[in-house]
Amino acid sequence: MDLLIDPEYKIIDSDENTITAFKSSDKGIFSFKTIHPKYGDFGNITVEVVECENCSIYIPNIINAQSEVGNDRWGIKTSCAMEDFEVSVFDRWGNLMYKNDNPSESWDGRRNGKMCEAGVYAYAIKYKFRHPVIPQKLYKFGDLTIIK
Repeated sequence: MDLLIDPEYKIIDSDENTITAFKSSDKGIFSFKTIHPKYGDFGNITVEVVECENCSIYIPNIINAQSEVGNDRWGIKTSCAMEDFEVSVFDRWGNLMYKNDNPSESWDGRRNGKMCEAGVYAYAIKYKFRHPVIPQKLYKFGDLTIIK
């Protein structure tokens, strides 16, 4: 991961060595001092290394209101940390049925306390992993079915 934005800046590690890139297989939070030759000590850069080799999300496609084996709720599954997330579910007429910004929460198929009708619903998911290799926001669109 390149750390330099301006080539005049120097990045100093904890051993007072000048570095231009950071590679680590160790998890954790690492801090570096930034120095500009003209302006002096400019502040710190913090890099968080997370354990995640295959950042992806799994999106189920069904809610079974009568299920006894766990698919009575709908939500994404991932092992990677996220820093930005939003999911919206719409009925066939485009009415918003569910909206959430917490990737660990799931939807039980209810709106205003009442179970939604059986049928097909559309979802839109916007997300960004807290991972230096995948810096951009990603989008997923698809459908899920509610059965009763």
